[in-house]
Amino acid sequence: MGRGPKTTKGKAKPAVPRTSPGLQATTVPDLEKRLAEAREREAEASKREAEAREQQTATAEILRVISRSPTDLQPMLDAVAKSAAKLCASYDASILRLDGEILRLVAHHGPLPVPPGFVMPAIRGLVGGRAVLDRQPIHVADLQLQTEEFPEGSAIAREHGFHTLLSVPLLREGVAIGLIALRRIEVQPFTETQIALLQTFADQAVMAVENVRLFNETKQALDRQTATSEILRVISTSPTDLQPVFDAIARHAVALCGGVGGIVVRYDGTVMRLAAYHNVSTKSRELHETEYPRAPDRTVPLGAAIVDRTIVHVPNLPASTRFAGSPAQRSGRGSMIAVPLLRHGEAIGAIGITRDKTQGFSDRDIELLQTFADQAVIAIENVRLFKELQERNRDLTEALEQQTATSEILRVISRSPTDVQPVFDAIAEAAMRLCGAHSSLVTTFDGVLLHLVAQADISPEGRAVVRDVYPRQPSRGSASGRTIVTRAVVHIPDVIADPEYDVQVVPRVRDFRSILAVPMLRDGVPIGTINAHKAQPGPFTDKQVALLETFADQAVIAIENVRLFKELEARNRELTQAHAQVSEALEQQTATAQILRVISSSPTSLQPVLDAIAQTCSLRAHH
Repeated sequence: MGRGPKTTKGKAKPAVPRTSPGLQATTVPDLEKRLAEAREREAEASKREAEAREQQTATAEILRVISRSPTDLQPMLDAVAKSAAKLCASYDASILRLDGEILRLVAHHGPLPVPPGFVMPAIRGLVGGRAVLDRQPIHVADLQLQTEEFPEGSAIAREHGFHTLLSVPLLREGVAIGLIALRRIEVQPFTETQIALLQTFADQAVMAVENVRLFNETKQALDRQTATSEILRVISTSPTDLQPVFDAIARHAVALCGGVGGIVVRYDGTVMRLAAYHNVSTKSRELHETEYPRAPDRTVPLGAAIVDRTIVHVPNLPASTRFAGSPAQRSGRGSMIAVPLLRHGEAIGAIGITRDKTQGFSDRDIELLQTFADQAVIAIENVRLFKELQERNRDLTEALEQQTATSEILRVISRSPTDVQPVFDAIAEAAMRLCGAHSSLVTTFDGVLLHLVAQADISPEGRAVVRDVYPRQPSRGSASGRTIVTRAVVHIPDVIADPEYDVQVVPRVRDFRSILAVPMLRDGVPIGTINAHKAQPGPFTDKQVALLETFADQAVIAIENVRLFKELEARNRELTQAHAQVSEALEQQTATAQILRVISSSPTSLQPVLDAIAQTCSLRAHH
């Protein structure tokens, strides 16, 4: 167009002098017409160029909004609606998203009224509904007259006072996800250019929706991966404590599933117990704490998830008749989901997430909650296995310590065949140490009185008290005495609470609050006791009782060994003395026989006899 006018002006000047006046009269109007046409073409081109610049500017602005708000869809949709209304010369523009079978208003620009939260069904009687269903633009010049083609749409047009309507679907990979619509009050159809332009805006709206969707999906995937890693880290750093794991699961489940509150319960095969809360209101917490612990049943979502070992999804909690009156419903929440914790197909707990709105959870939410449930099961299993391993190691350690102590006592017994005191001392020390006691003592019984023979780590105050009460006659007023009387183990978890224990005999010093006394029995007859004491009330374990019984048997062996050794020594002394007496008698008999031989051989001479007697006496005196 720029060249046209320029070319026409260059020919006009030399043409005038070469033509006649008549010819000039017919040529000037033609030139003026051509100039006018050129100006019109130039104006049209300028208009198109201006429109193109406006479209380019609007597109650039929308792209800038998209780049500035990768996670916020609303500014993008508002920019598209504003540009569409302006560049298509429309009174207003509306963008609606498809939600199931409902179209929801998400953006609007223009003076025509649209109520907040406007929704309309995706039906063929509405222009927008048909555009979405047919996945193609629908253009109606005068909607008020289309009572048969669009009965619902025509009624709305008459009610709100507009005539022309253009609806273009938002298509993502051929699937309608919404629409963009333009309205005019007067009957003024949109041009093909405007329709094509609105399709461009529809593509930009889809791009904005898709960008946000992809960004959010990526962010959600990253958030979920981060949450999973965080929970696994908590599991690894809490091998014996489940509470941090449950707290982390409740917190992340609420955050990533768009929940309001979260709860985790444990199930031990009999009752459900509260394990963790996150963002639960005081009212809801009080409701749950009055209900738990409780047996699982199908009247509450968490109980139903455990009983049926399946996910329980309640999109509309207030309207649910299945869970009417449950703590979840009474808490005032709009929706809830409960996911069971399954170990080898058996429920061991559940995770519950609530929302304020009556809104169902998505498949991705459910998948994520199942992942968290699996992680909770892993944590529970880890703690169980870790504790089993600890218990096994503790048992092995205790067994080794007990075996070592037993061997040590046996060595003391073997090194002290004539002295039982080292054995008693070793037993008292081992009993205190291996029973986790504060102190211990050993007594012997001579059939009448109990005698204190060994003490271990008893405070000076306690030692004085113990020394003052021994020796003593056995009675039920003390642990040692009761053990002798009953010939059985006496276990007193709290001497203050024991009706028979005589606190006047053994005052309440800090060493004696819980007592375990085991008898030493020889052929069923008590010959002493081993006592272990704790400064705080509380029972001893069966293993500790068995250990003291082993020490009691060793003490009896030691006592018996010393008794037998001393008896053997006494017998040896008796035999030595008898042997000496026999030797002396034999020597006397031999000397007498010698003298008698001399007498018999010297019947007439006395001197040999006297010499023999003198010699024998000399030998005896020498010996």
